[in-house]
Amino acid sequence: MLKVESVSCKIKNTTIVRDITFTVRPGEILALLGANGAGKSTLVRMISGEQKANTGKITLYGKELTDYRPKELAVLKATLSQHNSISMDFLSNEIVMMGRYPHHKNDPTRNDHEIVEECMAVCGIGHLAERPFPTLSGGEQQRVQLARVLAQVWDSPRSLILLDEPVTGLDMLYQQQTMAIVRSLAQKGYMVVAVLHDVNLAAQYADRILMMKNGRRWSDGTPSEVLTPLNIYSGFSVHTEVVINARTLRPYVVPKDIRLNAELFNSRLAATNKDQTLKQKYELLKSAAPSKTLKTISEEMNVSEGKLLMEMLNDGATLLKDDIKTILKNLHSLGDVQCITENTHCVQKKTGSRLNFVITGQYATHEGENIQIRLALPHLSAVLAVHDPEEDIKSLCFINRAGEVVHKYMITENSNEEAYDRFVEKFRAAIQGPVPFHGQEKKPMQTTPESRDNIRISISEFKKMMADCAERKIPLTMSTSNNTCTQICNGTIRDLIGLGNWYNLSGGEFSLQLHEEAIGNIQRINRPLQDQYAVEMFSSEGELMACFHVEDKSVSAFFHNS
Repeated sequence: MLKVESVSCKIKNTTIVRDITFTVRPGEILALLGANGAGKSTLVRMISGEQKANTGKITLYGKELTDYRPKELAVLKATLSQHNSISMDFLSNEIVMMGRYPHHKNDPTRNDHEIVEECMAVCGIGHLAERPFPTLSGGEQQRVQLARVLAQVWDSPRSLILLDEPVTGLDMLYQQQTMAIVRSLAQKGYMVVAVLHDVNLAAQYADRILMMKNGRRWSDGTPSEVLTPLNIYSGFSVHTEVVINARTLRPYVVPKDIRLNAELFNSRLAATNKDQTLKQKYELLKSAAPSKTLKTISEEMNVSEGKLLMEMLNDGATLLKDDIKTILKNLHSLGDVQCITENTHCVQKKTGSRLNFVITGQYATHEGENIQIRLALPHLSAVLAVHDPEEDIKSLCFINRAGEVVHKYMITENSNEEAYDRFVEKFRAAIQGPVPFHGQEKKPMQTTPESRDNIRISISEFKKMMADCAERKIPLTMSTSNNTCTQICNGTIRDLIGLGNWYNLSGGEFSLQLHEEAIGNIQRINRPLQDQYAVEMFSSEGELMACFHVEDKSVSAFFHNS
């Protein structure tokens, strides 16, 4: 049995593999999946002995690899590397015979020659035996190298076969044939670890899949357990549909098409379309990447969300009257809605809120079940009702003077959709013309200074704290703010999920999404005399992204000492 225990590898001060643990048993095929740079090939090199692990250990049948004599290990383990360049004019059968070297002393026996012939035959290269290796095509060279690896362990069942991208350069027939050979050997007791890029080959032939992300073990299990749309998006940033093959009961992954418009990345083509309207440019970007949000597209276009929405008046967007106080006071008629507040790097959502606002001076405040919303009225400039017919989503967008969408109310299946339509018609502005945005200077948000009571923590420490809170069902209060709106939500975390570059905390009716790459500073705020124990998260620009604090004082000590 192969056992990999907490191995890590750092190359030139960069950690490539982080704390990986797994086992492979005789008769098992383990496929390593992950995006380019996830650490798969480095992990294989560590198992093969080509790359030294900085921490952890690797054992084969209970014995560390470093304790084996080279010849002893060579008959128990064979490796097909990703790059196998040979410039000398060795014949193909000579390359395959190199795999038998650990079994003879420069004097191949008849048994060695028979094994070489068998391996070349099964790999479909028997007719290439007398051909010089450099004259072969890339696919033919790959099959010769595979035959060499097989020859090395051909008569050593229970051996370990390491394959780093074994089907690269092969056509469909030989991709299937290679994996079929590997599976048939595994069924006779061989252990196989294979780096693959084709998720469907992994689903078809692997017993287990270990998906890696940023050098870590992201998911480990059967193909059906690992190959889910969420895991695939997290690992590869590709939207997919996963169906189950009725005959094999194995998953089959169907990527959703990515639509690109050459005008968006070829400046020479774009130069011929300078007269396009903002709406036309938005539609081009949206058609190229349907999953992108309005906020993301507006940032790419260097215009405000509000300005883009104004371009869609009478075509999916409706401007409401400028009596924002009255609009807020009547929101209760919509029934339960989803409340969404975001800043540059954080999005908070709360479903199931019935809104009753209290207007006090310059602020409108809603305090509902497990939620509080506070809007600064002088900063608000317009309210738009937006209907996306493709997604069938209806929402109310509150826009500040800078043209930023600072808050949304989205209609859900529990909302009163007819009431929403009546609401939009009642408050529809008489003139559906664009509202000018004057540009509102943002107040600089400074990081809370470190002190004896304020301790800086890492993102891994923050994630551990959140995981502990989820495991112990500790209720938290989470707040998200921008310069116009603050949304505070109370709840217990149930799920912690990575979605590409986003880290998602959710608990039934609420969710909080954090842009991981934007996180610059996380501080644990400890004020025991005031019973305040919180975590504040800031972006690298010093913007307050989100704040978390304990609701139940009885567990404050745990939060403080996590």
